[in-house]
Amino acid sequence: MRNFLCLLFLLYISSSCQNLKIQNSDASSQEVSSDSIIYLKNSSFEKGKHGHSTLPRNWFHCKDQNSPPDLHSSHSNYFEVRSAAMDGDQFVGMVVRSDRTVENISQQLPRAFQKGTMYEMAFSLAQAKKLMSASRTERKVINFKTPIILQIWGGFNYCENNQLLYESTEINHQDWQTYKAKFIVDDNYEVITFKVDYSDKDNFPCNGHLLLDNISPIVRVSE
Repeated sequence: MRNFLCLLFLLYISSSCQNLKIQNSDASSQEVSSDSIIYLKNSSFEKGKHGHSTLPRNWFHCKDQNSPPDLHSSHSNYFEVRSAAMDGDQFVGMVVRSDRTVENISQQLPRAFQKGTMYEMAFSLAQAKKLMSASRTERKVINFKTPIILQIWGGFNYCENNQLLYESTEINHQDWQTYKAKFIVDDNYEVITFKVDYSDKDNFPCNGHLLLDNISPIVRVSE
């Protein structure tokens, strides 16, 4: 009898260990591998000295589309923007103008997108209570208060917008809110661009702005 009970106990232990191995195997298979993640450099814009018409380190902009965006801090007052960063101390502000110019920032990806693959990412957007700047069409300082949208583009070079990957809704809130973008790329793009655009085509063109911060890594996901 004692031998029989010992045999049952050993069979139970063996079965439990086997189940544990299966569970651990399933858990590891669900983890995201490192080659599935694309990390942008300086994605929260903390590197680089803040200033108006100033780019954060590791970021680029298209000069043919007017001045660079502004790199704000929680304690700066450029264009009377008095907002705190969502993450860290610095964030980017971008505007659209009534002279039909818009602002953007781009970055070379450390690893190109894979054609036909779905990706997901998140970022924070807001609008300041006011952004006072000179309007070239109205020839006076006004509040760039019109709500606008954010677009994300994939391309092979800076200033080359080949595929629209994402377009936000109108950004009309002063609190930071997290937005998620999920997209399938149609080519092996090497550059990602964040660009602002007019949200109200009936009120085009206009003067508006939005704030951007806290961009997450770009993760490859299953469809």
